[in-house]
Amino acid sequence: MTAASELSHHPHIRNTTFNKDSGPVLALVSLILIAGGLLLTLLVLIAGAVDHNPANKFYFLQADTSGIPGAAASTRWTFWNACGVTDGHNMCPKVHPAYAFDPPRNFGSEKGVPKQFVGYARKKLPLQRLYVVAV
Repeated sequence: MTAASELSHHPHIRNTTFNKDSGPVLALVSLILIAGGLLLTLLVLIAGAVDHNPANKFYFLQADTSGIPGAAASTRWTFWNACGVTDGHNMCPKVHPAYAFDPPRNFGSEKGVPKQFVGYARKKLPLQRLYVVAV
C-alpha cells in the first residue's frame, strides 16, 4: 500500500478538492472582489486631487478643527491634502505630494492643536506610506 492510499483512508483526513462545477463560480467571485478592490483603491488615490463626485467624498480622517486658527470648522485628511468640508464634499485647496499628517504644520499654528501633536519629535510619515502599509 502506498503512502497516498494510506492517507486517503485515514479517518481524520478528508478530501478537500472542489467540485468541477465550482471552478467558474469561484473565478467569477474572485474577479468581482479584485475589481471592487481596484475601484476602491482608485477612489482613495484620487480623493483630494479631483474635485468631482464621488471622489470628493472620500477621506482618511475627519476632525473638528474649529478651534485652530487658519483651519476650517471641520477638516478631512485625504491622500494629498487636509481639506475643508462644504455640504458633505471635500474642499481641497491645493494638491501636495508626500502630504504628512501633522496638524501644526498643516494649519501653520500650534494654537488649538491638541498637545499630543505639538512638538512631536518623531519623523512624520506621509499618508502615502501609511496607505501602502494598509494595502
